[in-house]
Amino acid sequence: MGSQRTLPREDFAELVLQYALRCARFKEEGAPALRVVRVAPAPEGMVERPVVNYESVIGGPKTRAALGTAQSADWGELLAPFGVVRQSDPNDWRVLVEINPYVEEVVYQSPKKKTKAGKIIND
Repeated sequence: MGSQRTLPREDFAELVLQYALRCARFKEEGAPALRVVRVAPAPEGMVERPVVNYESVIGGPKTRAALGTAQSADWGELLAPFGVVRQSDPNDWRVLVEINPYVEEVVYQSPKKKTKAGKIIND
């Protein structure tokens, strides 16, 4: 990319897709009412990774070697200023996991006991 001044449309499409998948979408997650994001080509933040696709998953070492590597953004780092709420699962690149999942805590109630006098007490 270096001195390139035009962002290829497929790179822009991937950026928009990753942004939509990883950043907050709803008010409850912290999404603002409106976001304006400037997009420009930048060589910083690129990581060289092995090509991961159907062929590389089912193929053997020779197939993976033939597919080689690709330059890719570190999406978590690149999109961090915009409130990333989902990130890649380190165990499975196909899965996004919640960074701060909204999980309600289960409240267990202790069984109530009655005394001989008929009063209810909590254990």
